[in-house]
Amino acid sequence: MQHRVSETQLSDLVQGLARKTRQEIEEANLAIADFEGVARRYGAKFAWQEMDAGTDGHYIKDLRLITLNSRVSHQERRNFSFCHEFIHDRIVCDDDFYAVLHEFTEDMSDEEMEQVVERLCNIGAAELLIPSSEVEEAIKEQGFSIELIPDLCERFSASSIAVAFKLLSIAKHDCYLFITEKREFEETGNQPILIHVKPDRVWHLWVVYSGSSPSAKYNMGRNYPIALGHLMYRVNENGGYVTRGEDDIPRRNSKKRRWEVKCECMAYKGWVFGFFHERDPISRNQLRLF
Repeated sequence: MQHRVSETQLSDLVQGLARKTRQEIEEANLAIADFEGVARRYGAKFAWQEMDAGTDGHYIKDLRLITLNSRVSHQERRNFSFCHEFIHDRIVCDDDFYAVLHEFTEDMSDEEMEQVVERLCNIGAAELLIPSSEVEEAIKEQGFSIELIPDLCERFSASSIAVAFKLLSIAKHDCYLFITEKREFEETGNQPILIHVKPDRVWHLWVVYSGSSPSAKYNMGRNYPIALGHLMYRVNENGGYVTRGEDDIPRRNSKKRRWEVKCECMAYKGWVFGFFHERDPISRNQLRLF
């Protein structure tokens, strides 16, 4: 039996498809935010529709129809949602890619196949919206830093979460990303460690997203609180101040075994981001030697 491609190879293929598509869009003098124009360029349709708050958009294969939720007002979120649904269409219409994808998923359940396709569309959307080559150039110029997130968000009109994960995917060192939000404490049988903001209110930072760089060994979880006193609590949220130091990589079993590494944290657009470096990033001067 012929050896199937890996999901990593599929990820590389969908990024190549996204790069080719971005080049074609630029040659047509279109902007990604021109949703109707981009869809029309590829023979697809675009529409707005009022949807539930938890849905940003969807794609109907038989109609080749991309629909976005008209209730979403943030342009960065709209841009990524469009790119995600648009990559669905590009995958379907690219016979070579679709054949490889079919071979990879033929033994999977419908649910497993859907999960693979959704991951690929996220990867393709990130590449379409935030080109790796330009992010790599920014890293060469400024070094790998959490401070790149606001700059790249502004440059590409992209969400901070998409930019953070793009940086992580390009990182050449062992690195872990945590994206947290404030949540008010609700008493449960398994109480998290808390921090008091006001006498009548209690909140803690909660891990909503996490990820690992390509060379990192471990996958990190989510949906758990960050321990009180952690460096991630000490960022200045009003100014987006970057805090650097050493602290434990946030994990569910941190109390049993601490794993302290260099880290940098920043509050930005309602989230608190943390990059945790198991190995030091390659410096700006080293990058220029390549």
